[in-house]
Amino acid sequence: MLLDAVARPARVCNIGWDLQPIDDVYSATLATLLTLADNDTPVCLIGAGGLALGAYLRFHCGCRVVEDPKDAAFGLICDPALASRAFGFPIGSDEYPDRSATVILQVTSLAGGPTRTIKGPGIRSAVKFAPIVPADFWTAWCANARLYPCGIDIIFTCGNQLAALPRSSRLEG
Repeated sequence: MLLDAVARPARVCNIGWDLQPIDDVYSATLATLLTLADNDTPVCLIGAGGLALGAYLRFHCGCRVVEDPKDAAFGLICDPALASRAFGFPIGSDEYPDRSATVILQVTSLAGGPTRTIKGPGIRSAVKFAPIVPADFWTAWCANARLYPCGIDIIFTCGNQLAALPRSSRLEG
């Protein structure tokens, strides 16, 4: 489902199963972290309430949990009010754009916010996307898209659903 979500930006996918919540982290968030994180991929947790999630990731994935987003390959932002902090993670370089971070952003809804039109690779013409995030997230996203091939990739999660917004996706309108 994660690969499908990245290949089809801004389309909501259901992961199809639930994981036991840890520190108010959604099933889709845990599934994404369990899929992507390993002992070579440090993770930075922003807005995660308890210590149980860090211990869970260290045990199940063998990953380091780091404090500074600049040291992370993956990030988790549990509070949508902090969404713009996603753009403080590594963006890669011209030589190594693949060294950018992927940030998982938990939101309260993938369809309840103002509707945005998304275009880019993997999208036939355009797709409507409406996660609930602060308006300044979209301003930062536009700046992120201009950095391509560098930039941050975002995976939005809500409950057992996810949607990806790769750095190649553009906000229209």
